[in-house]
Amino acid sequence: MDYYNFQNYDCGAFSSDSHSPNSQSPKSAKPGRLKVNARERDRTQSVNTAFTTLRTLIPTEPCDRKLSKIEILRLAKSYIEHLDAVVVTETVDN
Repeated sequence: MDYYNFQNYDCGAFSSDSHSPNSQSPKSAKPGRLKVNARERDRTQSVNTAFTTLRTLIPTEPCDRKLSKIEILRLAKSYIEHLDAVVVTETVDN
């Protein structure tokens, strides 16, 4: 009763040794791909540095609280709106 004929099934077709485009070693990767990967790493590092810098400018309680990137953006927006309101209020008072 070998309905599915598993005797001819090649289990090696799905092994981790298979060569797919995503399993290239860095030495066998194309030079163009290496440049793209390096640019992406630089971009990611630049964005993370910008978030770290922005994080130091936003007052929070407690000051060492770990914030996600979206929390940093939302707090920065709120803080900018607050500072704008303070400037507008001081301008009206003078």
